[in-house]
Amino acid sequence: MYKLAILFALVGLSVPLFVDNVYGHGLGMDMAPPISFAGMDVTVSTILNPADITVGDIINANMAIRFFDTKTEENLKSVTYRVEIWRSGELLARNLFYDTDGELNVKLRPKSGCTETELWKCSTYYGFPDPISGGLTAQGSEVPVITGPIFDKGGLYNIRVQIEGATSPKTQVAEVLNYDTFVSIAQKQNFFIQNAQAQQIPVTVKTYYDDVENFKFPKKFCFIC
Repeated sequence: MYKLAILFALVGLSVPLFVDNVYGHGLGMDMAPPISFAGMDVTVSTILNPADITVGDIINANMAIRFFDTKTEENLKSVTYRVEIWRSGELLARNLFYDTDGELNVKLRPKSGCTETELWKCSTYYGFPDPISGGLTAQGSEVPVITGPIFDKGGLYNIRVQIEGATSPKTQVAEVLNYDTFVSIAQKQNFFIQNAQAQQIPVTVKTYYDDVENFKFPKKFCFIC
């Protein structure tokens, strides 16, 4: 349990506002608890680039998913990943990927305006299918791309990763390894507060976890009320 810092701008000032009772994860990176596999303790990490993303500020972002042994810090090779992206219990994207060096890189391109009831139906996938595993894979400098309702809204995103194969595109694991990682995307919300002269002062709130509701400015923090 953490205190969440929400940044807001008030007539040119940037001041942190702290909110209690928030469960937090890394902004642009997270690592799942390791699982015992073939004598190793293997896990998945997810890293976004840029790490601090605000809705509307980027055209695309890179998502790196690394599968490695925590004891040696070495990547496992020839990995087949099934990747899902969720937000607030809604599935946004799901697809199979393959990478030879154990670090999968996927480009994410936010696209708003999805009118489907099931948001995953608005996502499209681009890349080169591996002929054996069937997963989308990189070719030269070109990496797989997902375009859809991803990072078009702020909040906590759940990146679910299933490892279906490792060491060879032909080798499937006896039991699929499941991992959950979480990254936070910021969004800005605009509010007004009223000062002692009944003037409406604009306030912009930047939040990383959820919509801000019933925004009030405590008197002890108000420099103009």
